[in-house]
Amino acid sequence: MLKKLSKIADLSIDVQGFMKTRQGDNLILKDWKEKARIIPYLKYLKADIAEATILTGTSDLHKTAKILAKLGAKEIMLTHKEGVLLYVGGEFYQAPFTPKSLKGRSGRGDTCISTYIGKRLILKPYPALCFAAAVTTLKLEKEGPFRGDIKDVETILEKNKKNTNLVSIL
Repeated sequence: MLKKLSKIADLSIDVQGFMKTRQGDNLILKDWKEKARIIPYLKYLKADIAEATILTGTSDLHKTAKILAKLGAKEIMLTHKEGVLLYVGGEFYQAPFTPKSLKGRSGRGDTCISTYIGKRLILKPYPALCFAAAVTTLKLEKEGPFRGDIKDVETILEKNKKNTNLVSIL
């Protein structure tokens, strides 16, 4: 099915759904046995550092991204506590998460990858990543889905631009 779908649309997977396994009353992460068969059909692959470490055997984000790219994913997004690393076309990009609080950690990866994919329709990878990191920063500050507005996102982008020399994307 994924092979057929990949011919008509860009596919994205958050590996969490393929790696979480119930063990008694707990959910644990296990290596994704079908990864070599499925990843070649993906344009976007998202993992957090814990998932990426299990998938690749290394916690080095840059090595992990390269391994996942060799498996066939075109754009690899790896989230970690400080932000997000993106690997596209042999290039690395990073953007920070700069929340004032961590009330809304649940769903941060979904927010980050879905915002990134939406912005990739009109932006190059780095500006799309910066926008996704800004939205995710705001999502981290409140429980539930992101409910901010574009002015909130622009404020984060300007702050990050001043602090990290990010390029202007708006």
